[in-house]
Amino acid sequence: ERGHRESVIRVADIPVTLGGAARHNISNVLGAVALARSLGLSIAAIAEGLRGFQGTALENPGRLNVFELGGARVIVDFAHNPHGMRALVELATTFPAERRLVILGQAGDRDDDAIRELARSTWPLGPDRIILKEMEKYLRGRDPGEATGILADEFRRLGAAEGTLSVANSELEAVREALAWTRRGDLLLLPLHSQREEVLGLLARMHASGWSPGSCVPE
Repeated sequence: ERGHRESVIRVADIPVTLGGAARHNISNVLGAVALARSLGLSIAAIAEGLRGFQGTALENPGRLNVFELGGARVIVDFAHNPHGMRALVELATTFPAERRLVILGQAGDRDDDAIRELARSTWPLGPDRIILKEMEKYLRGRDPGEATGILADEFRRLGAAEGTLSVANSELEAVREALAWTRRGDLLLLPLHSQREEVLGLLARMHASGWSPGSCVPE
């Protein structure tokens, strides 16, 4: 600030950066720090706020919420465009995993190439399983199955094996299918949009009950 540099907080001490792995949240933090300083907040107050904000499903629902379920890691996020997916995939690939699964869907008011670009931005995850979700609420002029069909076609063009792809009729159905597939050591990437509250509630109940892969997925 005006040529003076002052440390605010270590990145590793900011929960929403996940130890620095979530580089997009480091960028978000920098913006928040600049805004807070322009409003006159002290360095100590800014550090306290960054340290205290855990980014859980209660504090920031649907924004980089991480669940540990019986040795499987589940990441929930609102990523809904190629830029957001690239950031999410960059983070997800830093976590070790036996297998990786992603759920993906897109609103119908994107053109075909934008929908294909969403698939392309997801592909570096190296998914072992891809569940495409229908989102009736976001058809926005397209027919049911049209957006998921474009995504499936692009994933096949990228090299996805036919057995790795499936289509679910809703977001919640896709999540249930993902959890039924899960084994210990897996990573599930769940961009949520139309049924976020229902899915977060389901995951919270499973975490509280000590659910483990291979068990029945609760209602």
